[in-house]
Amino acid sequence: MAHDKGLLVHTWTFRNDASGYGFSDPKAEMTYFYNLGVDGLFTDYADTCVEARDASVNASNVIANNQCKNSKKEREHKASFNGK
Repeated sequence: MAHDKGLLVHTWTFRNDASGYGFSDPKAEMTYFYNLGVDGLFTDYADTCVEARDASVNASNVIANNQCKNSKKEREHKASFNGK
């Protein structure tokens, strides 16, 4: 519904420990929410969040919306065009 109105959807707060919501792996939990279609997550663990985003079935959609601009995957992608 929010996406239909042009809004981005972000959820919070994700940690690097067991959540109590049935996930023992924080990356798996974050990936699950990206797979649901959220555009971004609030967390103090950006490295885990970026890995989860990149593992998501929606990764290309999130990257296209310019989320997490400094991810390793995006830096490598840009470097391939800059000849670095």
